[in-house]
Amino acid sequence: MRLALADGPRTTLTAGLTAGRALGTSRAGSLAGMAAVSEFALLLLVAFLFQAIGDTPEEGSRTPAAFVVTAVSGALVIVMANGLAGLYDRRVLFDARRRRGRLAAAAALGTMVVMFGALLRDGGTALAPTALAPVPLAVWFLASMAALLGNRWLLAVWLRRQAAAGRFRRNVLVIGNPDLPDGLVPLADSADEADGPAIRLVGMVRVADLPMAGLPIPNLPMLGEVGELWRIVRDHDVTDVVVAPPWNDPAAVWSTLRAAGMAPVDVHLLLGPAAGGRAMVLEVARNPSRGWAAAAKRAEDLLLVSLLLVLLGPLMALVAVAVRLDSPGPVLFRQQRYGYNNRPFAVFKFRTMHVDRGDASGTRRTVRNDPRVTRLGRFLRRSSLDELPQLFNVLRGEMALVGPRAHPVTMLAGDVPYHEAVADYAARHRVRPGITGLAQINGLRGAVDTVEKGRRRVAYDLLYIDNLSLWLDLKILALTPLCLLKDDNAY
Repeated sequence: MRLALADGPRTTLTAGLTAGRALGTSRAGSLAGMAAVSEFALLLLVAFLFQAIGDTPEEGSRTPAAFVVTAVSGALVIVMANGLAGLYDRRVLFDARRRRGRLAAAAALGTMVVMFGALLRDGGTALAPTALAPVPLAVWFLASMAALLGNRWLLAVWLRRQAAAGRFRRNVLVIGNPDLPDGLVPLADSADEADGPAIRLVGMVRVADLPMAGLPIPNLPMLGEVGELWRIVRDHDVTDVVVAPPWNDPAAVWSTLRAAGMAPVDVHLLLGPAAGGRAMVLEVARNPSRGWAAAAKRAEDLLLVSLLLVLLGPLMALVAVAVRLDSPGPVLFRQQRYGYNNRPFAVFKFRTMHVDRGDASGTRRTVRNDPRVTRLGRFLRRSSLDELPQLFNVLRGEMALVGPRAHPVTMLAGDVPYHEAVADYAARHRVRPGITGLAQINGLRGAVDTVEKGRRRVAYDLLYIDNLSLWLDLKILALTPLCLLKDDNAY
């Protein structure tokens, strides 16, 4: 079960909101967070640049702890003041000309914090601000203000261009056929990105074996049934699902919510009409790959992968040469596997099998002492060194360092296709697949030769998704090398 309505670990309830507001809240929060982080980093950069300029030859390029505290405090105060002044409101972010006076006031407040920090550092012996070495605080204030205004202008230009390309548009799918056609149509009326994300109704999905509750919404196509939801969400780039089954059938409500909760979308339950001809919805689940947490995970991946490529680059070069010398054929093996939102992509691995005996589809599982595997390939598979090229998949945005393992599109669990053997299989594709994951550090590596093994792996994958955090990722990354040393299931 992938949807928890009361106490699930990743559930968010938003009652009493009209549909337009509910469907736009998470994206607006992401924009505000992005703006706040960029301004905080920019202010620190300005401060450290001035510190470097102000260092004397005798001092070198040292950065005193007192200065770091002062600079961080000043940047935090400015960002917090911006938030309190409403400077991260969507309308303000889309128009750099709005509330420039408040932006200047926030910068002035941060400058005062820096000045008091300087006085404390100097023991109150000097009124002249010296927190930025010999550079006067007035110059620091002007530079910070210029940086903030420039950043706001660039951000507004970028946001407008992204909006014009439809990047902030919410594609809404309706499951069921509510007796509220007039209440749902206004969802498509939000055209100004500064007011909120543009919302487009892409179609409807029928709940099988249930009668239609009302007349079809005008000009809205019927795209299929709930059983095809994963394909419909993928093919139509659906971001939000509004569930509107007949309320007189609780089992239909629950089963429909369960199906919607397995897709990488925000799920909303239609409650009824609201004032002004709009519809009242309740948000019951959020897409784990959207929002601030997902952006932080992606930043973590890029940082760590960059470091790993620097550290492991020489080893990868040696492995590439060894693969080429060990047996004829290419160094890399490419295979189609399921990624985020059930989209196939080409995964990279060091080739471990003879070219004329390999199985590019992944249907035939590898067994112990498999004659298809080369001599070097046995070592690479046992040590998982063959997975190292997947670091480039992470850089390309197709994978993450940590997540459910990417499965071949024709992979079997026992003798049954994986997606048929495990009921919640599609739910594991709500996040990017990973090079390692929670299942792997719990000893679930090697062949999936029974349905029960397949179910256990998917259960761990879904447990990871329900408890996503940067700390969990770091823990899994730290434990992975230890698990490789004692695991003999990979061959």
